[in-house]
Amino acid sequence: SLQIDIENGSSATVDLASLVDDADADPTNELQTLSQSGTDVTLSDGGGTISVADNDNDSSNEIQDLGSVLTEGNDAGGAAIANLADPTAAQDAATKAYVDAVADDDVTGAALDGSNVLTISEGTT
Repeated sequence: SLQIDIENGSSATVDLASLVDDADADPTNELQTLSQSGTDVTLSDGGGTISVADNDNDSSNEIQDLGSVLTEGNDAGGAAIANLADPTAAQDAATKAYVDAVADDDVTGAALDGSNVLTISEGTT
């Protein structure tokens, strides 16, 4: 029991017998581990499991690659694609900076003669 003395008043005794100690002084066995399997999160040592599913309850669609996204459509809605690598294959996408750097020859003139021959002049500017 615990006795509490109140200043300018009386004292009270609190019975602590109902409070249960875990019968050891080892705080390390109080630790538990969280684990996740799919949408279920479990607390070890009989701590229970809760579901943290999103609205569609399908954990297989949470990680997407660009190919999967593009099968839904190719409209970026005005968003920019950032951090794109320089192209290495013929069908790779290219950034504006890459195209500007390799496009060092500019058309400086075009002339169509009387024989319908088009002459294009190029050079650097």
